Parts: sequence; C-alpha cells; structure tokens
Amino acid sequence: MKICQKKTFLISFFFLGACFSSLLSQNLEEIYGELCPSIVGLEGKKSARLSEEELLQKGRHYGTGFSIAPGLLVTTREVVQYGIEVQCTFFDRRCEMGQVIAYDEKTPLVLVKISRSDLPPLSLSDASIGEIVLSLGNSYRSISHDLAVAFSIGSLNEKVSFSRGCMVLQTWETDVAINPGNFGGPLFNLDGQVVGVIFSAYRSSVKLGLVLNSEHLKSFFEKFLKQEMPLVFPHFLTQTAVIYTGIVLKKLSKLAIVAEIDKQSPAQASELQMGDEILAIENIPLKSSQEFENSIQKFFPDQKITLTVKRRGKTILVQMILSAYFM
Repeated sequence: MKICQKKTFLISFFFLGACFSSLLSQNLEEIYGELCPSIVGLEGKKSARLSEEELLQKGRHYGTGFSIAPGLLVTTREVVQYGIEVQCTFFDRRCEMGQVIAYDEKTPLVLVKISRSDLPPLSLSDASIGEIVLSLGNSYRSISHDLAVAFSIGSLNEKVSFSRGCMVLQTWETDVAINPGNFGGPLFNLDGQVVGVIFSAYRSSVKLGLVLNSEHLKSFFEKFLKQEMPLVFPHFLTQTAVIYTGIVLKKLSKLAIVAEIDKQSPAQASELQMGDEILAIENIPLKSSQEFENSIQKFFPDQKITLTVKRRGKTILVQMILSAYFM
C-alpha cells in the first residue's frame, strides 16, 4: 500500500512539474510578444581607440533601452558614454536618432528622448529574493543588426551593495545571463513588469550581474517629472561619470598597494603589476589608499594619466588610459 502511494505521489509530482513547465513556457511566449515592442536597441557614439571587434565584445557603445513613457526611453550611462546622441533601432525595424535629456547624479540611469510616442510604456514593480526574472535586450547587437530581441531567464539571488569610486548603490544580484548589449535593459517578473535595470556584470562569469532595483528608477523618473534633474550638456558624461581603473587595492593597508587587477580593465592594459605601490597620480603625492580612490575621480574617461609607482625598491612611471565602463 505504501509503495502504491509513493508511486502515485511521484507520478503526480512529475505530472504537476510537466504542467508547470508547459504553463511557464506558454506564459513566457506571451510575455515576450507583449514586451518586445517596448524594447529598443541603442548604439551611441564610438570610441576611436577601440576596434570594431573590441566594441562588439566589450559593449562599449551599444546597449538596450526601454519605454518608460511616450517618447522617453530609459538606459544607462555606459551606452551613451561618448556622446548624448544615440541611434535607436525599434522592433518594427524603424530607426531614428535619440538624445539624452536627463541623467541621475546618484545612479547610472539616463533618459533618452525620441520622436515616436507609440511604444507601449512598461510598468514597474518591486521584487523579492528567489523570484524568477527574465531579460529582453540588444545582446551582441541582436536588435540593431539581427532585428531580434535576445531573451534570458533566471532568478534574483540577493541584495548587495555596489560601490565604484564615490558611488554606492543597493542592488540585486541575478544569474540571468548578462552579455555585452544587455546594459541599460530591463529585468522583468513573470507578470511582465520591470523590477530592475541591468547595469553591471561580474567579470568572473557572464551569468552573474547586478541590477538597479525599480525604486531607483521610480525615484529618478519622479525627479525628472518635477524638473529636478541637472541640465545635460554635450560632454556631461566626462564630468559626471564614475572613473574606473580596474585596480583593487590591498585591504587593511594605509598604502595604495595593488592587490588585484581586473581583466580587460585600464589597469591590465597598462604596465601596472600586482604588488606595486602607487605613490602619486600626475605627480600629486598620495598619503593613503583612500586618497587614491578619491583623487582618481577628479579625472575624466579616456584621459591618459601617469602613475608614480614603487616596484621592488625602484620608482617607475606607469601610464594608464582611464575608463568609466561599469562591466
């Protein structure tokens, strides 16, 4: 009798699992069809320093935007870091030029103005740990070049604090696949509501990323509606971007000693090595590791700087081209 009950339970479990999988698949197809018209492929001004292949692999000038209100798209700074004009490719294959009209000083969020007002605005929602989420975006220029919206599914893992220079944000960690081109794109729940905006990915795995929660987006858009946003000027990003070097300094040390160097970062592209002690930036002496973190933010993306470095008892000069890239 117990064996029969166990078999019945297993058959019921697998039957329910198959039904759930089928319903989920059907629901995802419906969500995909409803949301695609609101997703836009974006391509900003290109950096003259990078080849076409590097641009594609690093996602330095292209990404995803989505409709938040008639004629307005949300994206993030890294998509438009080289200029305020951006080419928009829509799901119906039409294209036009958009322009950044507002940015948030405390997050990477920006607003892009377009002439079209027929894109369905997406609704926002809160989220919880473990919730199933999905992303739609311009992964590897899938919209801009292939006219197809890339799709990925995963879950929200935990809330984490993200810091880069002077910027500290409360974010979600997700295992949704984050690829070049996904930045600036939305993360949805199974009701098709936006629960966050993708803005960063861990270098160790393209399947782990960071997402600004919907509260950041709500606050940003409310400030825009109240006209509380700073004015946008042609080179606003070079004045407001958070500088990124890829240098991880040794913890619990007053000296600016290089403990780690991120892959594909400005530091790796330079001659800097782990174990180097950074003595000065542009001949300005550093008294502590914190002073390095603060001082580096006074420079601009794409600016070439000279670091005075102590290595194995010798003092040398190392040149580095700075970035504001979040990946």
